[in-house]
Amino acid sequence: MGGSMSYAMACAMGDVIRGVAVHSGGPMSGCENPHTDPVAYFMTHGTSDSVCTYPSFGVPQLEDFANINGCTSRSMPSPNGSEHSCVDWEGCSEGYPARACIFNGDHQWNPAGNWVSGETWQFISQF
Repeated sequence: MGGSMSYAMACAMGDVIRGVAVHSGGPMSGCENPHTDPVAYFMTHGTSDSVCTYPSFGVPQLEDFANINGCTSRSMPSPNGSEHSCVDWEGCSEGYPARACIFNGDHQWNPAGNWVSGETWQFISQF
């Protein structure tokens, strides 16, 4: 439950956590208390996830933090074939970006192409 735990920690400890990378996660660990602290938020998710079904898992949590981070609404990217597709939300408060990378695939942290670690490092290393 790494991705779901990352979401839950960002939700519960936004005053401590600077940013998260949520891979194929969702609200499994909950976010019971209303939260208002911005947290830089990066997510990857497979369109055929059989554990945390997309888009009901992943997208609402990303949109929650994008809203808190002051970002403008965006459409989720659509992957083409075996490729992944990423989008950055615009208008976010400085230092609190929101980014999503979507791929065709099941519940996995590193789908075909080995791109997840590079995308994650690029997002996290900006802080």
